[in-house]
Amino acid sequence: MVNDDGSVSISADQASVVEGFTGDTRTLTYTVTRTHSGTANSVDWSVSGVNAADFGGTLPSGTINFAVGETSQTITLTLTGDSTPEANEVLTVTLGNPGANLSIGTASAVTTILNDDATVNISAVSTSIAEGGEADTRTLTFNVVRDIGLNASTVDWSVSGLDAAAFGGTLPSGTVSFGVGETSKTITVSFTGDHVIDVDKSLTVTLANPGQSLGIGVGTASTTVLNDDATVSIAAVSVDVPEGDEGDTQTLSFTLTRDNGLAASTVDWAASGLDAADVGGPLPSGSVSFAVGELSKTVTVQIVGDRSTRTL
Repeated sequence: MVNDDGSVSISADQASVVEGFTGDTRTLTYTVTRTHSGTANSVDWSVSGVNAADFGGTLPSGTINFAVGETSQTITLTLTGDSTPEANEVLTVTLGNPGANLSIGTASAVTTILNDDATVNISAVSTSIAEGGEADTRTLTFNVVRDIGLNASTVDWSVSGLDAAAFGGTLPSGTVSFGVGETSKTITVSFTGDHVIDVDKSLTVTLANPGQSLGIGVGTASTTVLNDDATVSIAAVSVDVPEGDEGDTQTLSFTLTRDNGLAASTVDWAASGLDAADVGGPLPSGSVSFAVGELSKTVTVQIVGDRSTRTL
């Protein structure tokens, strides 16, 4: 008696494949072999593990028919890509319902469908920066990162929140281009300060128009541009003081206060309202220097007494 019993097994011709963009197709093949070919026989197969949309709406299935003498057949699948960021998928082809005198050996074979749809995010390297003056240039850096680098892709960016004059008349914009394998890029923005007293502002970089198979996650990042232009005021410590007689001296104090201490700065001062003789020489003047962080300074003036009434 001749044995006509055999077994059938399946193997994947590719362990993994990149999904591709919307409109792209990928061809996957699987080899089905049987160990005995003395009779005609058949085995069913079906696909699982992926979305039906990847195959036009219906997961493929079918039947392999072995003719007498045939030991190998091929299953061919055509997969369409998409632009939806998702996890990798494992496409599984499974054998079932073997014919008479046919058992199943290796019942399934898998191919990993590698997601190549990325999400891009932007973040600011610095959360704040002092504005500076007209002669100062401030440079800000923003990191643009995508989570998958299987494809080349692009994303546009633009700046808002500051006056165009800070950038020479035109707000910056541009495009970040990722090459295959690249996941991180840097945007550098430079602006000039001013001496206009105003409020703090936020310089914001916004991503837009992502390329194929690229979605935007965190689309904006901001750096606060701190106003470092201050207003300085002066006030007398005492509104009046006895002048004293000839030979007496009195010290007058004045407090200078500024409302912003982010930058070092100076201011000149000069006394008036007295004769030179009242101060023992030329009317005093000078300069007050504020260091970074200092908000208050004191100016003192010494006067010499006499019998006249004066206001300083």
